Amino acid sequence: AKAAKALRAAVQAVQGAATITMGPDQEPVKLTVGKMVEAWNTVSTNENSKLFLKWETGLLNSLGGSSSIFLASRETKSGPVDTIEMTEGLLRVTQKSGGGAGAPYMVVTPAASIEPVNSHEAVDFIVEVYVPTTAVVTVVSGNVRVKNLTLSPSTETVLTSCQTLYVEQGKPKLEALASSSEDLRRQVDGTTIPGTIVANLDNCPVSTPQPLAA
Repeated sequence: AKAAKALRAAVQAVQGAATITMGPDQEPVKLTVGKMVEAWNTVSTNENSKLFLKWETGLLNSLGGSSSIFLASRETKSGPVDTIEMTEGLLRVTQKSGGGAGAPYMVVTPAASIEPVNSHEAVDFIVEVYVPTTAVVTVVSGNVRVKNLTLSPSTETVLTSCQTLYVEQGKPKLEALASSSEDLRRQVDGTTIPGTIVANLDNCPVSTPQPLAA
């Protein structure tokens, strides 16, 4: 069932080409700055393209190339939650504390669901979906809860700033790995149009070159 209030997003910036598909039989429409995206519409970016969206709740989404998302709603124990359904690609999600923060939301991929531990706190995280059964979640800042949906019952892990988690089909143990500021910079560059969303990577360790395994 659709949530009582269907959310909308405004396109803030486009680099390359991005499209929106309104329904199963509709032709994709090119997205330009200022265009509104309704819930349930599928938004896609072309290869080497990026898109920056701002939802009415203040949530910011930044898509990398060859990515696809749509906004829906799911019933949870605590009521309906806005969900960003992600089928492929790279997505950066962030929300400034105070500005519209507080509306619960989650990103759902075939392998994992990702949500802030506390919807009132600002978070900044990046989700990658390569093949449907794998999701990689990297937290730039804040605390994020990741559930492995490939397992029944699902397992969950809390990630904090500068950590990455690989969720793979049927792999029960989720190990959080440390991400260096260089790793994060690459992911921010892959998802974010320069000058749109600033990333604070100062808290993350600078990587030391690993010796090659003999």
